[in-house]
Amino acid sequence: MRRLKFVGLIIILILSISCVTEAKMWERTYQIKNESNHDIVIRFYDTFDNENFQDIVVLNGELYRGDRVEGTNFDALNDNESLRPGQSYSSFKVIVIYENIKSIEYSRIDSDGDDIPDSFSEPINRNLLRAGNYIDIGNDIYEFMLTEEDYDNAIPCDGDCLD
Repeated sequence: MRRLKFVGLIIILILSISCVTEAKMWERTYQIKNESNHDIVIRFYDTFDNENFQDIVVLNGELYRGDRVEGTNFDALNDNESLRPGQSYSSFKVIVIYENIKSIEYSRIDSDGDDIPDSFSEPINRNLLRAGNYIDIGNDIYEFMLTEEDYDNAIPCDGDCLD
């Protein structure tokens, strides 16, 4: 009987040691809310070659929500320079087109020529790809609000902005 208890205890110990705990994960979802008083098209480029893109129409007062991004590096969560919004939108470059008359481009740029983007296009403090420009609105959702000021800062197109 003692021997059976001992074998049972050994089996329980082996099973408990072999259990692997999963690393804790964080989740975030990024969204763009259009409060510019203008209907917009957001053009998301999924490569740097300006050939593969997706146009999303976002009417005034509506929002576009990207995909959920996940990770295990909790230290990176406070990195304002991270590209998590770009990951959420599966995009390397974004152009916001206001009523097909004005537009503004947001991207990452390679300032030192090593083919690794190391900064953001201007205006950096309004760049849609920069995590530090989003506000935590709760439930792991981070929001960027396009305003009338963003419309005012957009550049008039010479013809059709969507060409």
